Amino acid sequence: MRDDRAQLRGRLLAVAAGACYGTLGTFSKLFYAHGGRPFELIVLRFGGTTLVLGALVALRGRTRPGRRFVLAGLALGAFQFGANITLLRAFEQAPAGFVVLVFYVYPLLVTLGGVLLFREEFGLHRALVLVVGLAGIALTVGTPATTPALGAVLALAGGIFTASFILGSRYLLHASTLEPVEVAALMYVLPAAGFAVAAAIGGFHVPETVAFTWAGGVVLVSSVAAMILFFAAIKAVGAGTAALLATIEPLVGVVLAYLVLGESLTALQLVGGALVLGSVASLARRGRLSRRVPAPVPDT
Repeated sequence: MRDDRAQLRGRLLAVAAGACYGTLGTFSKLFYAHGGRPFELIVLRFGGTTLVLGALVALRGRTRPGRRFVLAGLALGAFQFGANITLLRAFEQAPAGFVVLVFYVYPLLVTLGGVLLFREEFGLHRALVLVVGLAGIALTVGTPATTPALGAVLALAGGIFTASFILGSRYLLHASTLEPVEVAALMYVLPAAGFAVAAAIGGFHVPETVAFTWAGGVVLVSSVAAMILFFAAIKAVGAGTAALLATIEPLVGVVLAYLVLGESLTALQLVGGALVLGSVASLARRGRLSRRVPAPVPDT
């Protein structure tokens, strides 16, 4: 019974993480509306998130984990960096809806990776949930007007990078004593340093003061809360389940854009949203993660 409650808690954490990630688009557009630009937002996002996560880790006052796990966590930041760079470039080359559609191959990659690398469960029910969820995402983001090849390659690369750091974090969370907040903090260090260097070389355009409020939302909600919740979900229910449940992200993004920004919401998007919600609810209530996970390795 306790195990069932822990599984349900892990699934709810994944859904909450997806909802937090879904706020990124709205916060970003509000930032842009007050003089902000994409490059400045990403610098603020990674710099601010690294500082907040670092402070949280320091406040916990835990014993430093083994060096090899710290280095592995830092190395995962390269995938985080790659995901952001490729997605930024993809949005420049292709319509946003098209980029989102291609990028969301990552839950499939994470699910397959979880099965192959960690022997996570993958049955008919989960396969159906995956198909229904991806169909719902396709309807939610809409049909792209064009399908440029470069945009597709960049979006796919972003999905591969994302799947890579999710699977890597899954290993760290089960093979070491690292906590979700610590893994998230380590992953942000190198990207934050890279974007800080880029800002120092290329310059940093300062937006209106109010724009920093929305950048704060990106840092605290779309990044810090989202990452901690997502990694806690991975630790509780596995990478594949967490990634599938977090597909509620685009639905939350579309609904927030409708409520806050006044963007349109079509009947097809509502149908797509219903499919996403249905797949998430179905997966949240059923299935168990196989407990055959790597045994923790003592820190050295």
